[in-house]
Order: sequence, then structure tokens, then C-alpha cells
Amino acid sequence: MCTKPGLSSFSSAVDHCSDSGHPDAMATVPTHVLEVDSYDVTVDEELGEIQLIKIEKRKYWLHDDWYLKYITLKTPHGDYIEFPCYRWIAGEGEIILRDGCAKLARDDHIHILKQHRRKELETRQKQYRWMEWNPGFPLSIDAKCHKDLPRDIQFDSEKGVDFVLNYSKAEQPSKQLFPNTVEFTLTLGKILNAQPQGRCHRRDRHELPRGRYSACSAVVNSVAGNHSGPFAAASQALTVPWGKNPHSPRVPSPQPALGFGSCCLRALLEERLETHVLRASAETKEGLAQVKCSPPDLGDSAEQLQGGETQSNEHRMENLFINRFMHMFQSSWSDFADFEKIFVKISNTISERVMNHWQEDLMFGYQFLNGCNPVLIRRCTQLPAKLPVTTEMVECSLERQLSLEQEVQQGNIFIVDFELLDGIDANKTDPCTLQFLAAPICLLYKNLANKIVPIAIQLNQTPGDENPIFLPSDAKYDWLLAKIWVRSSDFHVHQTITHLLRTHLVSEVFGIAMYRQLPAVHPIFKLLVAHVRFTIAINTKAREQLICEYGLFDKANATGGGGHVQMVQRAMQDLTYTSLCFPEAIKARGMDSTEDIPYYFYRDDGLLVWEAIKMFTAEVINIYYENDQVVEEDQELQDFVKDVYVYGMRGRKASGFPKAIKSREKLSEYLTVVIFTASAQHAAVNFGQYDWCSWIPNAPPTMRAPPPTAKGVVTIEQIVDTLPDRGRSCWHLGAVWALSQFQENELFLGMYPEEHFIEKPVKEAMARFRKNLEAIVSTIAERNKNKKLPYYYLSPDRIPNSVAI
Repeated sequence: MCTKPGLSSFSSAVDHCSDSGHPDAMATVPTHVLEVDSYDVTVDEELGEIQLIKIEKRKYWLHDDWYLKYITLKTPHGDYIEFPCYRWIAGEGEIILRDGCAKLARDDHIHILKQHRRKELETRQKQYRWMEWNPGFPLSIDAKCHKDLPRDIQFDSEKGVDFVLNYSKAEQPSKQLFPNTVEFTLTLGKILNAQPQGRCHRRDRHELPRGRYSACSAVVNSVAGNHSGPFAAASQALTVPWGKNPHSPRVPSPQPALGFGSCCLRALLEERLETHVLRASAETKEGLAQVKCSPPDLGDSAEQLQGGETQSNEHRMENLFINRFMHMFQSSWSDFADFEKIFVKISNTISERVMNHWQEDLMFGYQFLNGCNPVLIRRCTQLPAKLPVTTEMVECSLERQLSLEQEVQQGNIFIVDFELLDGIDANKTDPCTLQFLAAPICLLYKNLANKIVPIAIQLNQTPGDENPIFLPSDAKYDWLLAKIWVRSSDFHVHQTITHLLRTHLVSEVFGIAMYRQLPAVHPIFKLLVAHVRFTIAINTKAREQLICEYGLFDKANATGGGGHVQMVQRAMQDLTYTSLCFPEAIKARGMDSTEDIPYYFYRDDGLLVWEAIKMFTAEVINIYYENDQVVEEDQELQDFVKDVYVYGMRGRKASGFPKAIKSREKLSEYLTVVIFTASAQHAAVNFGQYDWCSWIPNAPPTMRAPPPTAKGVVTIEQIVDTLPDRGRSCWHLGAVWALSQFQENELFLGMYPEEHFIEKPVKEAMARFRKNLEAIVSTIAERNKNKKLPYYYLSPDRIPNSVAI
């Protein structure tokens, strides 16, 4: 590796991680136990020009992984050469490094460098393999669980991104509510009965599948009163007397104990699951009260549990246990105010304003512009035949003395169509609770104040006598329930399509293709690596715990149990390259005019961030690509683009994803799509979930009665019985709270602490990028001053670099 004589010295920065316990301990070691060491090595013999540096690690008795940040070489002439690494060296391993100068393949003229480049990609392509998780999905990483991933892309601390653990933390109630409550214990897949004061004895101990037992703990902890947390009143909410829902078969409704002094849960699971009994005991001052719940006959579900071959009986056992536990809290809320028992009010927050104003038409319309799903509303250019609304129906809502057709022609009518949900199977994983979906069409109007308000709602796609068009002039509860159905449908599309498919899964495709086709020395790898940080890991975690069969998504969402899979499969047909190009996507929906639609802050801020990213990518590209021909001849780049098209988009021509890139301008746009999707777009649709969805009636994750088929019959009691029950409401709050949190030590847009680039021109471009982002932060902060509903999701200081939650 050396060609000329000389004397050199090396210094390196290393994160050293050791653990003498279980060999899997590294997967969950907290970052604060990492030891950071620096080493100086002086080489006394003469060396030539350094082309490569090899780092070897020997395995000893202890589990002893090393994270190498970089190596700095001081030459005999006093020059310093950086060899960036930022990789783990695990077990008996070695890493061969090149200096930090970014190089295209055409710039390598020495055989040993060409060979190193080729071998690096060959190794990566064996590690980063494509896999079809579900038919019709974008391909994902070939890994069943987080520990199967290459070490370099795993989370530093797996506990920090454990969905089950985060749900559990989110639902831990306050000890002040139930100071004497004994917490249920779940250890290594076993359900152990607590034994308060010797009154309750351990019955039977039955195994649950290891690795999934904690899915139960999120529910269990919601009634265990020994921790404080964001949903401190969850326990209190779950002790209110049970209601009745005529559409949901359920267990008999005994009166619960007057107070929970100490609780004990016994789950008796027979080997073939032919019988199942839940028992809950509550010790009060008056004595020991017993509640016995025997769920109804499972019918086909029981047969499937006994004989199913596609899923393990262990997973079915676990799912059945959780469902039975949730039946204890399956009662309806008493009224809307009752939801406050699990709602955390923090002064001056958006969530509290939503709670106070969610029934108003102005708040309903505003969310299509600046809520957590601001990507569906479009200008209506022609009224669809499937929505037979007339001027007479909506004339009381029109303020310009024009007909409905004239309002359409003037651009004052907007539409949101949830056709994607038509025919999607509702969640049937819990045989004791029926759940329902709708596919509404919502017509909206821009009034004289330039505010967007709803004027007509049809709850299903096919017009008819049993599918009426609901209007603001209808009875109060008719109109309110219609809007709730729209909000619920919006929640489903947001979670599964806007959020999961169009940010998480798409970003994973870019990440896998990058690792497979771009060596670490390639300038595009250096540019993108910060923007795919932890994305593959978080998606693997989601497939392992959240969206898998019998995962957490099934517990509270009407699209769980397979409906979310059907939605992604359908939505793939509409996933196009241009729909990921922010300016084109806004324009395609007719929402680009700031004069006509002045309060669309998602559009305004998104365009600012898009342009800043595009300017930055263009600067970097121009440093390494002299002209368009160099772009076209970069085979590694073309292989990266082709991988995205063939495997990510499944080779669909209709997707419009390029198979090749032939100009610097198109490359700049392509890289802007990658970075914007992973950073800004994900931030816009993810971090507002608690703000807009924590008030359950504003974003119901499930509905327990079908959509109304007639007007004039809806009552407040019917609405409350349609909304999620107490148990599912708590699951939902746990979800939106956990998903709205930034990662510990989050890296925000423009922050590049890992110095993959060492060239001064790129560092100067990064500095200009940060300066542009700071200007955007100031612009947004100034606009938000004194606003009752500030919009800050696209402020760059709140945009993480990558999809990591």
C-alpha cells in the first residue's frame, strides 16, 4: 500500500464499547456507556505515499466492539490527511480505508484503489439484500429483526426505538391516582400474577412467545399505577362503568369495583385455546371485589387459532390475550368531555386548541391545509358524478351569490376524496369488537375570508338513498358525525400512505440502493449517508413490532389486520416520481397560488426548504461533475438510480422514476427528492401527530359502528358509541405520543457532525446551506408570532436529517 519513502504518524478517534455479559448486549447498550478513546501511533520506519489504511481487530473473551470515527495521518512534511470511517469493527474484523477525498470511479487510476472500490461494493451487496415483505410493496431490507441488520446501520440503543416500550412509557399512569396499585409483571414471556398482601395466589404460569411478550405490557401498564407519564389519567379513565355498543358483540358488562386498591390479572390459556378466562380482582377497603369476564364464542376465529398454518399459534395466543385484556376496557365513553380523562392539557399547545375547537367547520377545514396530512386537498375543477351535490343543497354555505358550478369555475371549491379506502377490509383481529371503515368524499369551500370550510360530505363512493350527502344545514349531530368519519378516514390514509409508504418505505429504498451501489468514497454516498441514518433500522423495527401481523398497529386501528397492507398495495399505483417533487406535487393539486390560498403554510415553508436543499445539492454536484457527460458516464451513480427503479418501484414505468440520469440538473433534482423526502416531508407529516391526533374525536383510529345511512337519527350517544372505546383510545394516545418524539441526540437538517467530506469547497457549501436554513427558521418564527395556531413542522431547526422514528 506504500509507494514512496517517508516518516508518518497516525492518530485515531475511536468509540469503544465493551460488555462482559450476554453476547447480544451490544444491541441494547445505551450510548452513555460508550468509552471514547484517542490513540497516537508514530511509525519509525519509512513509508511511501499512503493509498489505503487497514485496521484490524482481534476478538478476545469480552464482547468488545469498536466504532472507529476517523484516522488522521501526519506526513513528514507536516501535512494532515483524513481517513474518515464512522463504522463499527465487530468481533474478529478489519476495515480498509481510503482518504477522505471524494472520488468518482473515473478518478481512480491505481489498480489497488479500483480493486478496493469493487470489493467494497461486492461485500455490501451481500450484506444489503432486497426482500419482498408483502406483494406489491417497495422491496425492503432482507432482515427479520433489528439484530439481523448490518452492524453499521443498527441503532446505538435498541431500547430507544422499541415501539412496545415506547407505547408502554406513553401509557404509564400517575401513581397519585392509584398509590396502592400493584404493577403487573411480565418477564421473559411469562405472565406472573402479583400477590398483594397474600390475598391473591399464583394460579398457572403460561408461556407467551419470547420477544413479543412486551406487547402485552403496554396494556398492562395502563392500569398499573406506579409511574408518571404523559397520559397520567389513563387508569382513571379505564375504571368508569362500561357502556354498551349495539354493533359490538361483547362480554357481559359487570359493574367494576368502586376503587382499584390493588389489581391482579390472571390469564388462563389452554393449550389449544379452547377456553379463555380473564379474571381481575380489585382490593378495596370494603373487601375483595371480583370481576369475571368470559368472552363470547370465537367461532371461526377459534378454529383458525387451532388449525392455522400461516401464523404460529404462539402469536395467536398472544394476540388473543391482549384482546381479552382490552375487553376489560371496551366500554364507550360517557360523552366528549369524558375523553379529557386521558388527554394531557399543556397550556397554549395546538392539541388543547384542537380539543376546544374540533367541532368547528373552520378547524375542520384548516387541518387539510396545515394539519399532519396536508397533502390530500386539491382544487376541484369539475364536480364528480359520484357526488351529486347541487347548488340548492349548499347555497346557504356559498357567500358570493354564485351557483356551485360558478364557484367551481372561479376556483373556490376544493375536494378531498378517500376513494383509496373503498373496499378495504376493516380490522377483524378482535372478534369481540366490530370495526368499520368508510370512503368519504368531502367538498370544501373558500369563503370570503379565504378560509377553507366543508360544505358537503358523502360517506361512501356510490351515491344512493342509503348514502346521503350530509350538509352544514343538517341536524347538529348528523353533520358532526359525518365530519368525524372524514377525520377518521384522513387518519388512516395519513398513517399508512402519507407517512408509512411515502416517507418511511421510500426512504428505505433510497438507503438500500445507496449502500449497494455507491462506495464510501463516492461523493453521492458522502452526501446522502446522513439522510438515511437509522431509516432501515426504524423500518425493520416497524415490520418486527408495529405493522406486522398481530403487531401493535392491529390493536387500535380499523385498518389493522391486513387493511393497511391492502392500502399500500393500492397506493403504489399512484406513487410517482413527480409526486415526490414538492413543487410539482403542489401544482398538480392546484394548490400553488399563494394569492388564492394564503394560509397554506405547509406549501409556503416546504417550498423554502425544497429550494434550499436543491441549491445545496447543485453546489455539491458541480464540484465533482464537470458537465452532463460526467454524470451520464458515472456507472455507479446509474446503478444506484437503476436499483431504486427496479427494486424500489418494482420496475413500473408508470411510476415515472428515472432508470438513468443524464444531466447535472436532473441529478440535483433527484438528490433533492431523496433528502427532502427523508427530512422535511417526514417531519411535516410525523411530528404533528400528537398535536392533531391526541384528541380522540378529532382523529379516531377506529369506528365501532357503520356510517349512518339516513339523516335525522344521529344522537350524541350514538356518536360516543361509534368512537373508540377506552382501551383503544389509550393505545392510540400511546402511539401518537411516541411517534411525535424526536430521537435522543437528534441531528437536524444541515447538521453533519460526521465529516465524510474533507474538501474545503464542500464544507463552504455546507456552511451556506446552514445559513440559508437559519434564514428560513427566522422567517417562519416571525410569521408564527402571536398566532393561535403556529405552523412550525417545516422549520429547519425541527426537521431531523433522516427518517428515524
